[in-house]
Amino acid sequence: MNKMIHIKDALYNLDTWFMDHICQIYLSKPNSKMEPEGTGFLLDIFGMKLLLTAGHVIMDGKIHEITIPKKNSEGAFSLSGIWYPSDMNYNVGKDSDDYAYLIMQENTYLNFFNSGYKFISLENINFEHIPDPNKIYTLVGCKWRKTKFIGYDKYAKVEVITNFGAALHAYNENDSIKNRIIVKNQRKFISRNHQKETTGKFDGMSGGAIWSTNFDHDYSKECPNIELVGVLNSYDSQFIYGTNIGILLTKLVERNHGNFK
Repeated sequence: MNKMIHIKDALYNLDTWFMDHICQIYLSKPNSKMEPEGTGFLLDIFGMKLLLTAGHVIMDGKIHEITIPKKNSEGAFSLSGIWYPSDMNYNVGKDSDDYAYLIMQENTYLNFFNSGYKFISLENINFEHIPDPNKIYTLVGCKWRKTKFIGYDKYAKVEVITNFGAALHAYNENDSIKNRIIVKNQRKFISRNHQKETTGKFDGMSGGAIWSTNFDHDYSKECPNIELVGVLNSYDSQFIYGTNIGILLTKLVERNHGNFK
């Protein structure tokens, strides 16, 4: 890789790769209508196929309404499997970690696979990531307001937002809640239009992926070695908050989900 490539060009090269590994989460409504609700991304961890999102995306019984649009054809499919929130079932989406994962049944995995989605493998996941104000983070998700309607189908415009150029890339001091990734919310480069813009509202990006995208990564279009480090769950005017992906591995081991020997 040419290490002199600008971060905006490197990320622009990965638009398609990012889109293949995330999905927009919709809720099915009466009269066959679908409403965008959030973002999720797909993981293959030691053979387990997972859909990961923010806990509040599935709270209040929404798991029974979730549908996922196909990527390579018209239509959508529902999910089968068991959802596991970061905390207890009665506290879904209300704890500070605020994530949830679906352990897929075979038919759901095949629906994702046959619909053109791809799964993030262990080689692109850093379960030992330590948040650092000097690291460059990139957020990938689907804003509600950017959802396009074409006939009966819905197409999400995936947002790829990086904090390159921020005074501090991230914030990790004086935070009473451990295991979070906190990114400065200010003017950032948005790769799709090659401009620095205010990020605006992140509605719909909850559950999106947080990537470590520093200059030492290889930005090959086919097989980049960038690192998944978190799941986005909330934001305010100052910061964007996410949960460190390492907490997911801790919870999987604690619950004996998968073979980690």
